Parts: sequence; C-alpha cells; structure tokens
Amino acid sequence: MACLNRCCCCVPLRSGALTIAILYLVVNVGVLFGWACWFFAEVGMYNAIPVEDDDYRHYRFRNIRFLGFILGVLCLACGINITMDSLLVHGIRRNQRRFMLPWVVWYGIFTSLVTLSLLGTELYLLVEYVDAAKNPYDGIGILIAFLVMIGSVAAISLPVMWYWYACVLSYYVVLAPSDMYVMEALRETTGPEGARLARRPVEDTK
Repeated sequence: MACLNRCCCCVPLRSGALTIAILYLVVNVGVLFGWACWFFAEVGMYNAIPVEDDDYRHYRFRNIRFLGFILGVLCLACGINITMDSLLVHGIRRNQRRFMLPWVVWYGIFTSLVTLSLLGTELYLLVEYVDAAKNPYDGIGILIAFLVMIGSVAAISLPVMWYWYACVLSYYVVLAPSDMYVMEALRETTGPEGARLARRPVEDTK
C-alpha cells in the first residue's frame, strides 16, 4: 500500500496524525456544544413568549422540535467521533495500533457517508436548478445560493477530510505491529527513557 511520508509535505507523519486527531476532537466538541447552545436558546425564547400568542408559540415549537432532532443526531454522531478521536490520540501517543484501528475503520465509513451526502445534495440541487431554469420562479435565487454554498463546502471540505484520513492511515500502516512489543520490553528494562528513544525513529523519520 502506498503511504505518505510527510503530512503537508513538511510535518513528520506522527506529529501530523496527532494534530489531525486533536483538531477532529476540538471540532466535534465545538459543533456539539454550539448546537446545544442554540437549542437551549430557542427553548428560552419559547418560554418567554406570552401564552396568548398561540401562532408564534407554535412556530417556535416547530423550530425547537427540529433543532432537538438534529441535536439528538449530533449527540450520537459526535459522541462516536469524540470517542474515536480520543482513542486515536491515545494510540498515537503510545504508538499502539490497536487504539488507532477503531478510528481508521469508523472515519473511513464516516468520511464516505459525508462525501455521499454532500455530492447527493449537490446533485439534487443541480437537478432542481435545471427544472427551475425552464420555469423560473421567485425562489430560484435562493436555490442558486444553496447550490453554490453546498458546492463550495464540498470542494473545500472533502479533499481536506480525505487527505487527513490518508495521513492517519499512512501512520497506522507504517507503525509496525511489533513496535508496541519492542517499546514494552524497553520500558521494562530501561524505563520511560528507553521507550521514548524507541519512538524516535517513528516520530522523526516518517
């Protein structure tokens, strides 16, 4: 299997993989925290609406129900991601493939799903735009805006996600399964300093 030798052409593979793991961890925690803040802000606004204003309360309640559904999905997805990211950080720091494997498997599936979702959405919007161009209507401007926005997100995020996945996968591949046993033996015979020296070839040469 062809592997990357460096991350971003200049960063050692181990350092790059660890940085990617931390970035994913921060992004997932940030997304979950931000959406939760939005949800509870909507709940607070709903509770502040007078009881007499039934129409506005009904409108706000629909927003809360939608945001609550998305929050539940994010709790599941981000919860899994945070767990996998934490295992990856631990696996890279310890140079142990068994802690890195769950991330490699899960993020391969997750990145593929994100890719299919963005490309499928873009294809759907493109078909809608072709139909709308034949029979123009007032909302065609919004459709074009969404088409450009989703296309821009896909064009930027997908190459980055797949490149980051390739960096982590490359480090997982070049980290030989025997490395963990060598370091464990050195740790028992020479202490933490021996284990640190055993990691240097993986850190500095890849």
